Amino acid sequence: MNTIKTSLILIVFAAIFSCCGQSNKQNNQNVMHKRLDFNLLEKKAVKEKILGKNYYEYTLEYEGADSSWYKISGNKMDGFIEWETPKLPFFDKGYSEYYGNGTLKLTGKCIGKNLGCKIGIWEYFDENGNKTKEVDEDAKYGAYSYTHLLVFTLHSGHINIDTGEGRENFDIIYDEKEKIWYVSEIDEFYKIRKYKIDGETGDVISDETYQGGNE
Repeated sequence: MNTIKTSLILIVFAAIFSCCGQSNKQNNQNVMHKRLDFNLLEKKAVKEKILGKNYYEYTLEYEGADSSWYKISGNKMDGFIEWETPKLPFFDKGYSEYYGNGTLKLTGKCIGKNLGCKIGIWEYFDENGNKTKEVDEDAKYGAYSYTHLLVFTLHSGHINIDTGEGRENFDIIYDEKEKIWYVSEIDEFYKIRKYKIDGETGDVISDETYQGGNE
């Protein structure tokens, strides 16, 4: 892929995540009022009595009005976790934690299957809903950012920025101390490819392929 096309793709990714960040800030102006909907949990969630305890574990998956997909799990003692998977073609996911009383504990966005690549502004709250801090997760990344990394993944043929295809087939972890990206991709034939990439230069340190978990 030539340099001009790569630059255009980077601009597209940057614009997408910039819009998501601005939307986040707008929505989070009143984030102190965001609480877990216990009425929804009681009506719709799967409830399992915790052995030896006088409370339940809740699990709920549902589609939101904007076609985002939500999954909530947890209990009133340890708290709850909520994942928001946006409609295609977006690659970022929303992640929130709640205290057992339903008050928002923390919220932000990430890329990949887990929390190895947090992006944008993350906000933190106490049990009364008061904001205690904000963290700009983008500030910790080197010159080779997650937008560059997504372009790299695009080149491998496993994702499509127009359709969002493949967004569930890769995971990203960033080692802040070493400034190194770890990327894992899996295709429809269960072939796993793992990259180790320099977070400053974008140089590929290692590239390994496995079939069915075997080298």
